[in-house]
Amino acid sequence: MNEKEKAEYLIRNGQRVKSRREQLHLTQEQLASLLGYQSKTSINKIEIGRNGIPQSKMRDFAKVLQTDISYLMGDYEIDEPDDMTVMKRQIIKLVEIDTDKDVLKYCLRVLTERICYVD
Repeated sequence: MNEKEKAEYLIRNGQRVKSRREQLHLTQEQLASLLGYQSKTSINKIEIGRNGIPQSKMRDFAKVLQTDISYLMGDYEIDEPDDMTVMKRQIIKLVEIDTDKDVLKYCLRVLTERICYVD
């Protein structure tokens, strides 16, 4: 891969990170915090294509951005999730951290009955 191809690759992958972050309604600061960065600077550099995702953080990025490594590496495109999928993902996230899980589990069950499970 020559320098131009590498630069284009980093820009495309940075756009993927930014797109997923925005779909999940996260700020750069929030994403940085979830990934263990001290500030948003590293996220910004990745999103603008200056730096790539460190290999040691690839799984963490995929998990936090609710996607997989193949997508982050540019192996395929995904469609924007519909509103029901976004709501379901948010409920799943809340179930994992909320102490009052009964209501959230009920909501998740209802949503699951209505749409396919998206991981």
